[in-house]
Amino acid sequence: MSLLNNPERELVTLLLNSNKYLRWRKRVEAAGNEILKLDVLTVVSRTPETWYTALLDCILLTPEGNRISRCVTIRGESVVVIPLLQCVDDNQYYTVMVEQRCISDGSLHLGFPAGGVDDCDDLRLAACQELMEETGLVISPNDLVELSGGITLISSLSDDIIYYRGVVI
Repeated sequence: MSLLNNPERELVTLLLNSNKYLRWRKRVEAAGNEILKLDVLTVVSRTPETWYTALLDCILLTPEGNRISRCVTIRGESVVVIPLLQCVDDNQYYTVMVEQRCISDGSLHLGFPAGGVDDCDDLRLAACQELMEETGLVISPNDLVELSGGITLISSLSDDIIYYRGVVI
């Protein structure tokens, strides 16, 4: 493993020891792949103690013997909570969405409560935290229903895996 073009050795060390990176590496290896080359091209950090995203240049050897050469962004997993409220007047179910600023362009958008898992190992706890932060609704992790085992958005570019959870309130 080389550290060519590393932005700062401390950030690279932080990246390689983080739960987000280790979970990505575990998924790569659990799929039967071997990492032949891994260069950390850049690490984006908000503070010296944390990192937000990293760009890796890697070559994987698949179980079939194929080499896959890719640049991959590592950001970690996210959770999305789809809350359903049952109206006492008409017994109908309604979803709850939040309006908030889109991080990428600053526009307002409507979406379900969601957020990054970061260093949390329990997806249910992360989902409860996001729901509480964005709506004020407090639930138990046992109230959540798994709606997906994890959906990858752009599998050729990013490790972004989103886990959908539902809750009836």
